[in-house]
Amino acid sequence: MDDNNPMPWDPILDGQMSVYTLIGGHEAQQTNVDVHRRVIVGITIQAITADNFIQAIRLRVNKEQENYVASNAFSIAQSKFHTFLQCVGIYADDEMVGFSAFGKNPEDETIWIVRHMIAEQYQGKGYGKKGLQVLIDQMQQEYNCEEIYLDVSPENHVAINLYQNAGFKDTGRIQGHSRVLALSLE
Repeated sequence: MDDNNPMPWDPILDGQMSVYTLIGGHEAQQTNVDVHRRVIVGITIQAITADNFIQAIRLRVNKEQENYVASNAFSIAQSKFHTFLQCVGIYADDEMVGFSAFGKNPEDETIWIVRHMIAEQYQGKGYGKKGLQVLIDQMQQEYNCEEIYLDVSPENHVAINLYQNAGFKDTGRIQGHSRVLALSLE
């Protein structure tokens, strides 16, 4: 890692970026990676396309979490009508382990994480936290934003803990039945 960059991921460079992978505790660098990828020590996000949308649709949370997050199929369909939404897969190496959707609300220009999920079989391995970090970096680069918002069910204690540990704070606002959290990037 570059000593001048305290974050364990690289910014996008003009059409290329570097991917860092830990191999036996040592860092190896691979360059010329697709610009639609972001990385943090083996975790990347990639745009949902015709090549990977079936993988995304097949990802499921456990039964207890189904009431907390819309299906990935719904989110992908929603992004076709709300074209400001972007859908990405969260990858551990070459395996899609999760899904997120985000965008800039055209009504008030606020930046939102609309969905963030890790499939049941991949939960508890740190992918949610690392995927969230990569997603936040992507959003910060793309939108040059000072705040990122999300909403979360007040009963979803695991997600609330994840978001609060990432620096999100409760705004006191309620949207539907969900609490609105915000991350200040200033």
